[in-house]
Amino acid sequence: MGNKISLQLTWQDIPIAISVDAEWLGGDMVHLEFRASEPLPITSTGYRSHFMARSAWEEIDDLAVHVLAWLDEKAQSKAWQNHRDARRQPSLF
Repeated sequence: MGNKISLQLTWQDIPIAISVDAEWLGGDMVHLEFRASEPLPITSTGYRSHFMARSAWEEIDDLAVHVLAWLDEKAQSKAWQNHRDARRQPSLF
């Protein structure tokens, strides 16, 4: 994969913009930013700054597949299940 990557994908009807700096500060870390208009299982605000080792980054064949699998895994948490259920429940307030 290249040094600077931008990706748009949709997870459970939520559009997500992902930007990657594969040479963050010229070091051995890769910086990923996730932006969505609503919470995701990996962020309660819709924004997440995530760092990973270059060695882990180089093992990723398809960023979209990797991110979607990560979201699906985190969506199994009790906290996300509660959030999802609360979103479905109408509120008077």
